[in-house]
Amino acid sequence: MLAPNAVTPITVRAYNDTLRASLIDCMVESFSHFPWASWALCPHCLSHSVNRQTYICNGCQSKIAQHHDRSLANQYLNNLQKRNIQLIAALDGENVIGFKAFQRTDWRTFNRHKLQLPSSLISEFQSTLGGYLIGTWGMGVKPGYQQHGIGRLLMSAIEDPQIPLISRLLNNPDSATWRFHQKLGFHILHQYADKNRAVIAKIPQRMSGCISHLLHQSSVYELEKTSVHFTSP
Repeated sequence: MLAPNAVTPITVRAYNDTLRASLIDCMVESFSHFPWASWALCPHCLSHSVNRQTYICNGCQSKIAQHHDRSLANQYLNNLQKRNIQLIAALDGENVIGFKAFQRTDWRTFNRHKLQLPSSLISEFQSTLGGYLIGTWGMGVKPGYQQHGIGRLLMSAIEDPQIPLISRLLNNPDSATWRFHQKLGFHILHQYADKNRAVIAKIPQRMSGCISHLLHQSSVYELEKTSVHFTSP
């Protein structure tokens, strides 16, 4: 594909460290309009328990800078790599203009690292949807390339027709990221008790009957409410 600002057709390939400097630039530009703490994400430990009033991580007690810079982006990338989280990059020539972080893993590992749900709930997901998933960790596209299908291209590159694609979304009034995921076929699988977070899933066609089964467990799972808006961490 050729985005309006592209010099050459956009390509997607696995990240390697020859792209590091360009990826860091992409991260800083992509997230320049968000403070780190607006994700409730700690770049030091990848915790999602940052206090949005004090900007202190409840996980590692680090003070979180409110603005993005190359140092924070480097820490974020280092922590993704330490957890063996994979990255793909969208490139215009050799310049990284978008990225997606993801992990092919099992439910219990992803739950421990990100979802933090009761084990009984994870057992239900596992028995219904299979033992493995593709968990998503983050995505960014440079401002000049946004709204031109780069995000959709990155998401399609990590999909597997055999296993579900799982993410956790955080509350945000603009809900742009939730609308993006809806267009890609994601459903809300579980809403957290605080109503500000949700686990969302794109289920392979062969498992399509599982969604209705899970969502009808009304004592545990909740359907999407129109008053709730989500965005990705």
